[in-house]
Parts: sequence; C-alpha cells; structure tokens
Amino acid sequence: MLKNLQNGATKLFRFISITRLFKYFNFVEESERHLEDSAEYDWYLMMLTVTPEE
Repeated sequence: MLKNLQNGATKLFRFISITRLFKYFNFVEESERHLEDSAEYDWYLMMLTVTPEE
C-alpha cells in the first residue's frame, strides 16, 4: 500500500474518501494473496502495458 501512495495515489483523495481508498487497497492485497495461494504456478495476466514505438 505504501508503494501505491508513493506512486501518486494521494491524488485520488480529491475524488474518493481516504476510508474507501484504504478499503480498496485492502481488497487488492487480499485478492493478490488469494491468487498467489490458489495458483498452481500458472501464468496469469495482472497488468498489461504498451510502449509506443520510437
């Protein structure tokens, strides 16, 4: 959660209450933990990023 705050999550405070933001972070952490526990070393897509060609 600290990484999220350092990477700009504080900018969300003007759109959402801090309580709801922490609930969201908790949900994300629990989801990641569950996924790691239930995965049998299968590949899964968590995030997709695209870099434009230079």
